Amino acid sequence: MKTDCITVMAAVNDCNVSRGSSWACYDNSKDIKEVGVCSVSKVHRESNVVAHELAAHARVNGDFFVLVDVPQA
Repeated sequence: MKTDCITVMAAVNDCNVSRGSSWACYDNSKDIKEVGVCSVSKVHRESNVVAHELAAHARVNGDFFVLVDVPQA
């Protein structure tokens, strides 16, 4: 799993439990790490341009389901 947010990377890689509002998302991501070999690493934002463009489109249009229809590379 790759993320351009160092805070997310640190939270998912951390073994401690947080009481923050977004902890449920981090906790679900930690479950993924239990499936075989998995790691979470940081990538530069330039490497994640498509994801940011899709998120911006969804925010402007109010349609967050657009993120589901991303074609496989």
